[in-house]
Amino acid sequence: MKAVLIGASPDAFWDRRWVPDLVLCADGGLLRTAELGLVPDLVIGDRDSGGEGGSAPAVILPAEKSMTDMDACLDRALTLGAEEIALLGATGGRLDHTLCNLGLLERAKGKAYILDSSHEVYLLAKPIKRRPPHPYRYFSVLPLDEEISGVTITGGKYPLVNALLRRDASVGVSNEPLPDTEFTVSVDFGNALLILSERS
Repeated sequence: MKAVLIGASPDAFWDRRWVPDLVLCADGGLLRTAELGLVPDLVIGDRDSGGEGGSAPAVILPAEKSMTDMDACLDRALTLGAEEIALLGATGGRLDHTLCNLGLLERAKGKAYILDSSHEVYLLAKPIKRRPPHPYRYFSVLPLDEEISGVTITGGKYPLVNALLRRDASVGVSNEPLPDTEFTVSVDFGNALLILSERS
């Protein structure tokens, strides 16, 4: 099952790379569905950001709770068996929500990624390959743990072999895919994000 989760952050973008089996709106994400060309199956939230109205069924959460609305949507998608999950409207608003949404990728264990108008963000749970043509100018590897090891990058302007990257250093930022070449990024030990940025 493929699922799209839509948050209320302003940078909501969908390139229609596939047809979702499930569309979940995190509260005010409901307001973004028409512009994205998506039809909501369910709205989940505490109705503090505009997630009211419409014909989709709703799960109303209490205003005081221990998870965000996007977190609740991810929990529902995983429970229903989704294997590929795109988080839209997950960046560009409040910084705390953006960072929390990045953290949700770790809980999804490689099944989810974030997509906005300028970026794609993945958890490096397994090696990731990208074939040309490359729609993004840059890619970066950012450790979530204090350090990650066994970092290997092929097909990039700045290759690495079995390298160690630290969270407090910027070695993995702003690599570039070589034209007409597949690039691969892998990490043997530790958790990291792969961020593709600046659409060509």
